[in-house]
Amino acid sequence: MHAKTCRKGNINRVMRDEAAIGLGIVKAREEPAPGYVRLRLAFRAVAERARPGQFVHVYPVPLGLSAASRDAPVPQRRLDPFLRRPFSIHDADRSRGEFAILFKIIGKGTRELAEVRVGDALDVIGPLGNGFSAPVGYDRIILMGGGIGVAPLVLAAKDFAGSHRVVTLVGGRTAHDVLCVDDFEAAGAQVHVATEDGSLGFAGQVTDLFESLLSQGLRGVILACGPMPMMQKVADISQVAGLPAFFSLEDRFGCGLGACLGCAVRVVEPDGSRRYMRVCKEGPVVEAQKVDFDGT
Repeated sequence: MHAKTCRKGNINRVMRDEAAIGLGIVKAREEPAPGYVRLRLAFRAVAERARPGQFVHVYPVPLGLSAASRDAPVPQRRLDPFLRRPFSIHDADRSRGEFAILFKIIGKGTRELAEVRVGDALDVIGPLGNGFSAPVGYDRIILMGGGIGVAPLVLAAKDFAGSHRVVTLVGGRTAHDVLCVDDFEAAGAQVHVATEDGSLGFAGQVTDLFESLLSQGLRGVILACGPMPMMQKVADISQVAGLPAFFSLEDRFGCGLGACLGCAVRVVEPDGSRRYMRVCKEGPVVEAQKVDFDGT
């Protein structure tokens, strides 16, 4: 492992020439919808390297440091909860050295993380994994997010809107679960919304909206993130339509570095053989037709 010091006291340092480990200082906290939290963190090494679809590994309990004490030794962290949590890089302001995560409060770790305050310091590793690449051969990108699956797609919209036309499909169970519409529109994307209860936009699942738009002539490269049932349906629809699709897989990564094998997903190789892929190392972005949904 090649590492170099980035800050005095060795608090923030680069790992493996790509990822960094250190302190992210909370610069802003907001609740875009009930039960959802967005944090903006100052950590230049992460923000400058961030690509759409990558993730960070965050210990969910703040270390209690203020921005003025970043050069002090890192204190002993609490051991409950024990594991870091993975979060997609939701947004990045590379000039300011800040990035954002967006998450839903669903368990102990996210409940702890939701309580942080501006000025708190979080133990962060990232960016990790691969990311979405700008598609070649298509001038349109179709972003599809179900629920919190929209989190990594905002940065994709911002990064790719300058070179491609971007159409975003946002789905949620109700209007309260529809996230980031303003962010996508601000990035220049054309946005379509679907809710399962019909309270906002198209009545049905986001995959139903996808099929409807395909029938009206929509074409492009699909970049999607959401729960596995949604992804399986997107894979099936895109295969029938003859459109390339790439997924950012949602999973819990125990270590985030490929050692624990807790995020293994079965994939199909070009020769038809099957194996287990470590999502945190070889993903989280993967070609849709490579995922063996029957074995996940």
